[in-house]
Amino acid sequence: MNTSLHRRFAPFLYVLIFFAGFLTACLWLNPQAYLADLPAVVAAIAASALVFLAYALVAANLRAKNTRLAQETRLKQEAVQPIVRATLQPVAEQPEMLALAVCNHGKGPAHNLRFQIALEAGHPASEAVAQALTLLPLFQNGMDALAAGETTAGLVADSRTLRARIPDQRFSGTLKLVAEYEDTLGESGRTESILDLQPLNAAAPAEARPRKKLLY
Repeated sequence: MNTSLHRRFAPFLYVLIFFAGFLTACLWLNPQAYLADLPAVVAAIAASALVFLAYALVAANLRAKNTRLAQETRLKQEAVQPIVRATLQPVAEQPEMLALAVCNHGKGPAHNLRFQIALEAGHPASEAVAQALTLLPLFQNGMDALAAGETTAGLVADSRTLRARIPDQRFSGTLKLVAEYEDTLGESGRTESILDLQPLNAAAPAEARPRKKLLY
């Protein structure tokens, strides 16, 4: 607030100093001609200064109030803002199965969640995984709500089945999963999760090789 007042008063102070110097010079050069009207001139300058001072104080108070309201609104939104992220990873008990986990990392619940997929053109692996993801209820029906800190997961497909649809049978490329939702205040939110498919190759189970028979 002090910086704002200094910025507003600086031009006025320059003008006031100019008029003070001008009146001093006039009184010093010809005191008889200006002494008669000096009270009226001083009163006019004082009235103008009071009007400007009142305007500056009101404007500074309004700006401070608006800043405070904006900060309170931002803090209120952050207190209830959901942050929805998604990850694609193998199931711990069944490494050949892929699961999509959706977690709310925010401080408030997410409502009316809807999910979309944006994939890279010309990547068979991305297309195969995206096709399997669209079959999940999350993408077909969405979700009514996801509480803060809550995680929901769904099985996508068997990685061996997906790799059979890929010419080189290796996962590559990325997928962008877009989540759209509303917070408790009804404000719309949107987050994007980039799913890298390359690490799925390391988690894929190795193909069983036929054992050689020993002839005796």
